[in-house]
Amino acid sequence: MANEFALWDRLYSNGGVTTRIHRTCRGTPAASRTAVEFCRNAPHTFKRVAIVTSSLSKTAVEQAFKDIEAGRTPSPYFVQLYWLLSSFFAACTEVGAFGCVICQE
Repeated sequence: MANEFALWDRLYSNGGVTTRIHRTCRGTPAASRTAVEFCRNAPHTFKRVAIVTSSLSKTAVEQAFKDIEAGRTPSPYFVQLYWLLSSFFAACTEVGAFGCVICQE
């Protein structure tokens, strides 16, 4: 975050042109840094990470698991999807975040 905090004292630039738009709209960059650090370090803070996809449905995943329970071989697509989601949730756990998938019903 140190790199991001360093930018908070500067004005926005767009295409190499510096604007007159401040990066913080209330208070000072130092006060904003203090508030962010407080929230990041608070033991009661929940960190959430979401994957949003329109190509996945909860119903299709449930059906794939039912098929596996019935002895059918899952499709390569499902195996890869399962592997990716397992890795995602493991990474979330490592950093203390709550992972979720937002998909079709």
